[in-house]
Amino acid sequence: MASTAGTIRERISSLPVGTFVRPRDFADLSSTAVDMTLSRLAHDDAYPLVRVAHGLYWRGVESRFGAGRPDSLAVALELGGAGAGPAGWSAARTLGLTTQVPAKVEVAAVNPHTSTASTCFRRRANTLRVNLRAIEVAVLELLRDGVEKFGATWASLVASVRALVDDAQVRVDNLRDAIGAESRSSAEAFYRLVADLGAA
Repeated sequence: MASTAGTIRERISSLPVGTFVRPRDFADLSSTAVDMTLSRLAHDDAYPLVRVAHGLYWRGVESRFGAGRPDSLAVALELGGAGAGPAGWSAARTLGLTTQVPAKVEVAAVNPHTSTASTCFRRRANTLRVNLRAIEVAVLELLRDGVEKFGATWASLVASVRALVDDAQVRVDNLRDAIGAESRSSAEAFYRLVADLGAA
């Protein structure tokens, strides 16, 4: 019978590279043993587990050069939880409307994490956002702020969203369900977007 530490090690090793890991993922095991084991593995340079925040780890690559590090935006979205998505310049960059790298990662969330030196979380009251993908939240954020603020054009936003809709990454119906709890100006921009997409 495998030890608790051995079981945890085996489970993490079987995960795809880039998977986030939390202690709650091992709810069937002793919480104390899980916390101790994850901490030890994260401090083992030969093991591909990286601690990225309190209670949050990342399954990296197995390499003699180290496990690597996750993308800062991916970490922020994981910390933001359901309904979190890129905001501000991070949203514009995610949708390919700017090449500018923001000084801070910006994330909008229903239940935001505490902002850090490298990440700014923005609270959003619309709980319907929990049904959206991160990239769909990015669309809402750009409708809220206006793309011109980021040096982009309305036409470029329409083209970007059209490509994402065609690729099934953005679901117009899900955005429509959530837009009613957004501001009036955001709703007006959304229905203009839908009309320009030819989906109205």
